[in-house]
Amino acid sequence: METEDGKRLDAAVQESAEVAISTAASMRADAAGMGDEIGALLETLADEVDDVAAELLTMRDQIPAMEAESLYLTKARAEAEERGEQVPAPGTVEAEEWEAVRLRDMPSPGGQAPGWGAIQ
Repeated sequence: METEDGKRLDAAVQESAEVAISTAASMRADAAGMGDEIGALLETLADEVDDVAAELLTMRDQIPAMEAESLYLTKARAEAEERGEQVPAPGTVEAEEWEAVRLRDMPSPGGQAPGWGAIQ
């Protein structure tokens, strides 16, 4: 169910993770030629950059679920508006609460188990 936006986001996150991994490797190589204090600092920074890369890759794995939730909420919003329901403006606290309630009713990818969206 990947949208074009999802594909672009996936590619951007992948590229960012690759840059982070490369940067960490470069920092470690530089650390080898530095004094103990500076080398240790660069190693620590490289570890932090590796953590960022891992977080990016984790986020990348979540893109399909985020897309599914977004599409589900867009459809739920349109259907509620068609029924004449008062739907809060996007980006507000009220909208977040409204969306949380709708996600509890979101079916699983296989079509069963309402509430799958709230678990993600």
